[in-house]
Amino acid sequence: MQATVVYGITNCDTVKRARSWLEAQGVSYTFHDFKRAGVPATHLQRWLQQVGRDRLVNRQGLTWRRLDDAARARAQSDATVQALLMEQSSLIKRPVVEWADGTVTVTLGYGRTRAGRVGNDVGYNFNRIRTADNFWYAGGFALANTAATVKLRSGMRPREGATAHSRQR
Repeated sequence: MQATVVYGITNCDTVKRARSWLEAQGVSYTFHDFKRAGVPATHLQRWLQQVGRDRLVNRQGLTWRRLDDAARARAQSDATVQALLMEQSSLIKRPVVEWADGTVTVTLGYGRTRAGRVGNDVGYNFNRIRTADNFWYAGGFALANTAATVKLRSGMRPREGATAHSRQR
């Protein structure tokens, strides 16, 4: 069994909170700092395959705002995004946690309540199932099919070359 690895940047507040939570839970882990050790290309490729470029690229930070139009265009293509993220590791949303069982943490979202006419009430506020003593990980619950519906919004666009059939899955 492999060890849990936290990938990120030492000074990132979200990474600091995740590491503090892991330590409080007694979870042993290894920390991999993007700034000092770089981004492992094979791991980056796997993350892109698992969660997609739209979920992995951080478009909210200062690094993204400082990019020129040509670099931003590279983030829109599956063929060029990996090289961009290797060059600009601060563009990777963090932390990325590879758990000992081989799973990778994915941010679930927060739900939108004040995003304007198009974005209001889109997504699900997963903070409702988080507790102060178990903020980063939850277990012991089950998903069940109900008659209720919840509008979800994904930031992901269809993959290049995706057909209408493949998008319906």
